[in-house]
Amino acid sequence: MIFVLRAAACRALLFAALFALLPSAPAGADAADGEVRLTLVQMNDVYELQPLAGRGGLARVATLLKALGQGDGKHPVFAVLAGDLLSPSALGEAEVDGRRLRGRQMIAAMNALKLDFMTFGNHEFDLKPDDLDARLDESAFTWLAGNITFPARAPYTQRVVPGKVVEIGDGSGAMLRVGLFGLTLPTPTPAGIRIDADTVAAASRIATQLRDAGRADIVIAITHLPLEQDIRLAQQVPAIDLILGGHEHENIYLQRGPRFTPIAKADANARTVYVHRLAYAPATRRLRIDSCLQDITADLTEDAAVRTLIDGIVAQAHAALAAQGIDPAATIATPAAPLDGREASVRSGPTALTELIAGAMLERFPDAQLALFNSGSIRIDDVLDGAISGYDVLRVLPYPGQAQLVWVPGATLQKLFDGNPRRRGHGSFLQSAGVSRADDGRWLIGGQALDPDADYRVALNDFLLRGSDVAELGIADPANRIRPAGDARFELKALLIAKLKQLPQAMGGSGAPSATTDTGALRQTRCY
Repeated sequence: MIFVLRAAACRALLFAALFALLPSAPAGADAADGEVRLTLVQMNDVYELQPLAGRGGLARVATLLKALGQGDGKHPVFAVLAGDLLSPSALGEAEVDGRRLRGRQMIAAMNALKLDFMTFGNHEFDLKPDDLDARLDESAFTWLAGNITFPARAPYTQRVVPGKVVEIGDGSGAMLRVGLFGLTLPTPTPAGIRIDADTVAAASRIATQLRDAGRADIVIAITHLPLEQDIRLAQQVPAIDLILGGHEHENIYLQRGPRFTPIAKADANARTVYVHRLAYAPATRRLRIDSCLQDITADLTEDAAVRTLIDGIVAQAHAALAAQGIDPAATIATPAAPLDGREASVRSGPTALTELIAGAMLERFPDAQLALFNSGSIRIDDVLDGAISGYDVLRVLPYPGQAQLVWVPGATLQKLFDGNPRRRGHGSFLQSAGVSRADDGRWLIGGQALDPDADYRVALNDFLLRGSDVAELGIADPANRIRPAGDARFELKALLIAKLKQLPQAMGGSGAPSATTDTGALRQTRCY
């Protein structure tokens, strides 16, 4: 029998009455006699090393881990990351020591935090095979991949396992065997790497193996899946006791399935982390789970050693990026109005930021009739309000990318526009300039009805022609007869910077970049 206990975040007062109906205990309650304890600290979707707008920061997470008892020998504290670490990053293309960072900085930080387990996110496969190999080789932690087949060679054979059983004792002879495994959503991968799309079957298979062959008492899935797939796991794989997920970027806590299996996801960039305290009684096979969402703010001091490491990495990366053409510390502009780059906004409709980027593309190609780019190109997941720095631009558009002019048949455009509503919420959702819709539902290009039999000059970001994440759009399909309309190419970051400087600017102000404003006003849940 499983009792699921949760200490809700202070700001989630709406749910307090509901959770009051559940069996509860203080977040710091000691385990009863005969119980074996384990603490899990869960992160997911971490692309930043330092705090942004006063929240997050891996040096603060290091302090939390130590406050919870990491390394004190009393009971185990596992740090886990539910996918998406290596990409995308504003620092990723910085050339340090003759090589692009491409996640090297994130591995160094996680090694310093003493991360224990991580599963692959879809963005781990943004990296080229050689870079991914190098990042795995640098890792001091275990990668869990229950539904991914890798080449039978190093570093995969050394760093990656489908699942793992860890034995934990309480010092008096009581023992808990914890089975952990990872799952990743289907995504295009390099040759030789294959992801099994049937996550339920994969989870059922490996959970059974962990319980039978591994004699696991409890099973924990560390997943990087859409929420609906996590829910399906809870409903169809009762062998799983706890699901630690990622991919959504916003904190979520649900209980689903016949055993009310908990599903937890923290906020991206370690703005929050989940702290899960587990207590297991071997004699009765009773498991207690107490979950607490911890805001990562200045209330947590920064671990000195991790802070020093990160400061050194960032200083090197900023110097390299400045030499490469964009100074992260420079103030680009201070727009009079905020620019919304939140994922939920840009992947569902136009915002001032998406219109700025698409408009910049359209203006740069005087012969273009419209501009298109995929909303997944924007990664900042934040609102830019105040001074915008070079680093902010890199956060908005961390991927290398260029705009180019191509001919696109009207019939292809018609298909893309008609299908766009179905892509809401996904990175393949298209943003545009020069496109509108008449009251009767017809698509208009430059105010004129789209002609399926005509060809149009379109300013595109080149990722639409080569990116595996947007293969579903079919833009690169030869049958679409898309062809170049000129040789000119322009960096998207440069277009955005030029356009930002043209915006009406706010009067006065300190000029401090919006990314480093410390609000200091967040209410806390203390989980330590």
